[in-house]
Amino acid sequence: MTDGEYFKIGKSCDPIKREKDFLISNLNVKLLCWGIGISESFLHQRYIQNKINGEWFYFDEKQINEISNLIKGVVSDVEKRPYNYNISITKNIQIVWIIKNNISYGFGKDKNLYNLKTGRKIKQTLNNRSVGYWIGKKFYSVSFLKQNDMLVRPKFFDVPF
Repeated sequence: MTDGEYFKIGKSCDPIKREKDFLISNLNVKLLCWGIGISESFLHQRYIQNKINGEWFYFDEKQINEISNLIKGVVSDVEKRPYNYNISITKNIQIVWIIKNNISYGFGKDKNLYNLKTGRKIKQTLNNRSVGYWIGKKFYSVSFLKQNDMLVRPKFFDVPF
């Protein structure tokens, strides 16, 4: 696990299966996009200053949108070539708090709430005058979660692979 949010740029003939393979060792991995608009090596070279380790990079929101557009073939500022594989971006999120009575939801180090089964980010909403989240059909305010000790640290196990 990392100490923050990192992104992996990689190629795969089956991005959905590749995401499932990653989920075996890390439940927080999420496939952000895929397409055949640009080569993997081009993206690695273009964003070498963002490289953390191997195929893992750190990007801001603007760069993620730019890369997504390149992968999907939306931006035409580079030469496009046909490839028989898909390029994908995967996001790794470290979960630092989980909701005690519903372990399917957790807060990442980025202070966003995620559904840990689907990997989706839960949108923060305003209900009356309370800021919080809808989980199922119930609204949880941030202050309610804190005041009632409903946030607990997740327990991690050493996995030998």
